[in-house]
Amino acid sequence: DVLGECPDCGGDIIEKEKGYGCANWKRESGGCQFIIWKKIAGKTIPDQIVEQLLENGISETIEGFKSRKGTLFSARLKLEKTEEGKYRVAFVFDRNQNGSNINE
Repeated sequence: DVLGECPDCGGDIIEKEKGYGCANWKRESGGCQFIIWKKIAGKTIPDQIVEQLLENGISETIEGFKSRKGTLFSARLKLEKTEEGKYRVAFVFDRNQNGSNINE
């Protein structure tokens, strides 16, 4: 099933074993490396959230993320453009929490 359009190359985002990735990942198809991991900060990300993220660029608030120190927190996920012009997934927190990129 196609979940949406890849923000990096326009290809189809499909479910893979460990994440939701671009169908154009093979070198002969362009080698696109865009992926949304199925598990982020200890929380399994369902298809509906991935579809929402791809369509709107941001998700609804998701509860149950776990920090490296073991603290539970809530956040929205957002597609964020890097300096290289590629997209990655980042956390968006309420005003009383600090924001950080999930890849750091």
